[in-house]
Amino acid sequence: MKHCSSCKKVYQDDIRFCYDDGTTLSDGVMNIEEKAIDAKHAISIDSQASSPATFSGNQAALTKKWPFLIIGLLIAALGVMAVLLARQQWDIVPATDSTLRESVSEPDPNVPNIMISDRIPPSRADIQSKDASDLPVGRWSGDWSTSTGAYLTINLYLSENGTGKVDGRVEWTLQRTTRSDKMSKIGMSATEYVRGQFDPTTRLLTMTGYRKEDPNDVLVMLDSYRLNLSPDGRHLNGAARNGGKWNGRVKLGR
Repeated sequence: MKHCSSCKKVYQDDIRFCYDDGTTLSDGVMNIEEKAIDAKHAISIDSQASSPATFSGNQAALTKKWPFLIIGLLIAALGVMAVLLARQQWDIVPATDSTLRESVSEPDPNVPNIMISDRIPPSRADIQSKDASDLPVGRWSGDWSTSTGAYLTINLYLSENGTGKVDGRVEWTLQRTTRSDKMSKIGMSATEYVRGQFDPTTRLLTMTGYRKEDPNDVLVMLDSYRLNLSPDGRHLNGAARNGGKWNGRVKLGR
């Protein structure tokens, strides 16, 4: 501790001058009387530090911060309101009958009446919802034969994309032949890939083979097909052309 030699007040070590008379503080040895006086003054200084004036100063500093706290709260409230308004704009409100009637205007006689179905291709769900008898899709089983004695069994797998385009494959198994070079192939199989078009009006399916997987050389060549779908959708019969002649008879069922 340091003390003033004039007024005998006691100060902390980091203070150099007396607050009352400006005397340079000293840290010399004090007698008992001086120590008592210094202790009294030290108590006085401590009481001044915790006086109402000091509290008033702290309160004034806190009062200065209140405007900033209020501004911060207002900004936060505005942010919450903006989020709520944005969510309300994106909410879907069901339309009532009255709003639907107001949104539908009278048709313009100068504008051609074009159905939506004429402009937008049917979706996959629409295709699947059709009756199976309307499309030649799925798996078919039957045979292919000629008047000369050739005979093969067939598994035909077809799909249709909703616009009449047909794609699929034919799995052939040789059962009988009159050709000597094919006798050793009896019982063997091959796969032919086909594509074509189905006309729902005439119920005619036309297809052409475009590729084959035939490691055992079972097939002579790729075929073309003209097949009719029965009214009940259970039979697919017609002719196949192989080698330039429509001499192949195709009979399939599902």
